[in-house]
Amino acid sequence: MSDFLQLLVGAVTLGAIYALIALGFNLIFAASRLMNFAQGDLAMLGAMVGVTLAGTLHLPFSLVVLAAVVVVGLLFLAFNLGVLRPLAKRNATLTSMVMATLALSMFLQGAAELIWGRLEQAVPSPVGSTPLLVGGIVIVPHYLVVVGTSAVAFLAMFFFFRRTLTGKALLATGFEPEAARLVGINPVSMVALTCFLGGGFAALGGLIIGPITFAAPWMGLSLAVKGFAASMLGGLGSLPGALLGGLIVGLLETFGAGYVSSAYSDAIIFLALMLILFVRPAGLLGSPLVTGEHF
Repeated sequence: MSDFLQLLVGAVTLGAIYALIALGFNLIFAASRLMNFAQGDLAMLGAMVGVTLAGTLHLPFSLVVLAAVVVVGLLFLAFNLGVLRPLAKRNATLTSMVMATLALSMFLQGAAELIWGRLEQAVPSPVGSTPLLVGGIVIVPHYLVVVGTSAVAFLAMFFFFRRTLTGKALLATGFEPEAARLVGINPVSMVALTCFLGGGFAALGGLIIGPITFAAPWMGLSLAVKGFAASMLGGLGSLPGALLGGLIVGLLETFGAGYVSSAYSDAIIFLALMLILFVRPAGLLGSPLVTGEHF
């Protein structure tokens, strides 16, 4: 039983990180129908910013979080305004825009290798590394930071979409851009906002996983794959779906490695993804159309 609970702690922690990555995927998709395949490398960039600001400059972790979220969010916002928006004006296909995000992914990885090198580097945890023993279960203090950060992020997004005019305007844009434009909502501004938020949440996920797995320029692919799987499992464009999908991926990865083999954990995740999509093509909490009720 203790082994099960120990694995469960790790699974929830990983799930909270994957949920943040999936949240970024879903926000961007909800407003623009675009799958951002640079999401994993935006997360990697957040982790590498943590290496410099927390590891080298020893800045307070709260300031590091703010800087990583803002820097990476602004970077993807600039990419939207400088690349994606001009492509849209030229009536580029959605496939072309997805390929542009793949190009950004490769660029970010190469730039990170030039700046930080290829070796793994540590991101210091704000709470130290002395483990806590609770009922025979070993809990690394940083796990609590991860789960708490993810919980605050999702609660903030629930509040944003349910209680603020901007959040409701963003939902309207995702549901029907032309109708939103007719009532005075600027879809271009809404998409720009989701790009900033999507990049920021990716950075947050990468930053808080850094103290657990280390940070390296090549970590983005794994995060993108797991975040994409979580997004698809839960349902594209769904805020609760991102959370549910992230937790499912974390559970499958951790228990697959613990009870089967770490060599098969990814295969288990994607087998489950195929089975769920066969039964629910839009994901567990998704639907063929992204509507406001998903948030």
